[in-house]
This record gives sequence, structure tokens and C-alpha cells, in this order.
Amino acid sequence: IVSAQGGPLLAAPLARAGPGVALSGVAIRNDLGQTVAWVRLRYDDTGLRAAQQPLRHAMRLATWPALALVCGAIALLCAALVARLRRRPGPSPWPGGERALLAGAAAVLLACALAWLGWQAARIGQASLQPDQRAKAGALARSSAALITRALEVGVPADALAGLDAHAAALRARSPEIARLAWVAVDGHLLAGHLPEPGQPTVSAPVARAGAPVGNVVLALDTGVLARQLQATLLDMAFAGAVCLLMAQELLALGLGMRGARALAVADARHSRLAHA
Repeated sequence: IVSAQGGPLLAAPLARAGPGVALSGVAIRNDLGQTVAWVRLRYDDTGLRAAQQPLRHAMRLATWPALALVCGAIALLCAALVARLRRRPGPSPWPGGERALLAGAAAVLLACALAWLGWQAARIGQASLQPDQRAKAGALARSSAALITRALEVGVPADALAGLDAHAAALRARSPEIARLAWVAVDGHLLAGHLPEPGQPTVSAPVARAGAPVGNVVLALDTGVLARQLQATLLDMAFAGAVCLLMAQELLALGLGMRGARALAVADARHSRLAHA
């Protein structure tokens, strides 16, 4: 714990900082909102970085089926169009012709590939992050239980704790996977906060006063937070993919040049004549 000016106020002996040590800090503010001190925590993130490797490997494996689907479907569609033109070089029965059909098929395939990647990322990420989320929620529950224990020791009644909703909102602001916080008595009735919904995963920490159990702090986890974050990312990827499709069509038109443009104009005119014949 350091002062607002950076001077050390309180410190615990820590191991010497190495390459896997990261720093995290939280400000301590008074009633006026002024920063009076900082809590700085050094932790070893080697385990976190090691846990990312299986997730990256699993996502690479999940990318190949989506890529094979897009490439294979486009190749089959192109082959089918070429075969149809060779058998019957008439006007296209689809609105906009073959180019519109290819562009629409590419957009549909892009949406399918992104849906597959999103489902795989949510499934793999949830399976890998759930133990870490429960461990983090357990630490937050124990920290909240320690605060309640301190309030009980100074004489605050168990059913008259103030500021629990503000504390829960602060927890959710820093940890979106925390859905609800409840202060529950030993007999099970709610003292403050909000009880978890049925079927919602929870983590609890006991609270005791003078060695006698008083209640439990219960934290409910939101298992859909990762899916919502992935959904926003996939929407951005879909927009970028649509822009890339339009740019690819423009680059293809520029790459064909005047000769290719004349050839396309002749083919379109021929199709028009056949359609009106």
C-alpha cells in the first residue's frame, strides 16, 4: 500500500520480481472521491499465460473446419456454375447473374463460418475459464466476508449492514462474471443483497463472529458473459468480412482491366439477347 505521492505505507515481503511477475493496482479514495493511497499487488502470471496456450491451440484446430467449409463450398459452386454454362450457355435464372450468386454465397458462408467459430470459442473458452472464474469468485467472496466480519466486530447488526449493494456494483464493474451478491443468515433467509437464480452457479464464504457462524456471503456467477463478449467481436468480424467482400469485388474488376470489362459486357449483352429472344 503506497500513498498518493508514491511513498510506501505498508508492504508484505514478496519474492523478487521475475519475468513472470505482473503488477495490478486499485485506488483507495476518501468520501470526497479523492485518491489517498494505492493498493498494488504483484502476482505471478506464468500460470495464466500457460493456460492461454491450450486455448489458442484449440481455436486453431476449430478454424480449419470453417476455412475448409468456405473454400470447399466456393470451389463446388464455381465448378457447378462452369458446368452449367458449358451445358447450357443461356441467361442465368438467378437475379443479378452469377456474380451476384457468388457474392451472396460468400456472404452466407462467411456467416456460417463466424457462427461456427463463435460457438467453438464460447464452448472452449467457457470450459477453460470456468475454473479460473470460480477461483476468482471465491477470492472475492472471502474478501467480502472479511469486510462483513469486521463490521460485525465493531458492533454493526447482521441485518443492518449498509452499502452492500454499492459493494456488489463495484465488484460487477471490475468483474463482469459476478452476477449477484447475497448476505445470507445461517438459517438461510436473506439479510441483504440478491439471491442467485435457480440453477445459477454460486460460490460462498462463511462469516463468523467470536467463533460462532453468523451467515454466508454468496456470489452468483454469470456464465454468459463470455458469449456476449464473443458476440460483439463476431459482429465486428462480420462487418469487416462484408467490407472485404466488397473490396475484393472492386479489386477483381480493376484487375480485369478494360479487356476483362469488355468481355463481361459482351457476355451480359449476349445473355440479354438470349433472354429476349
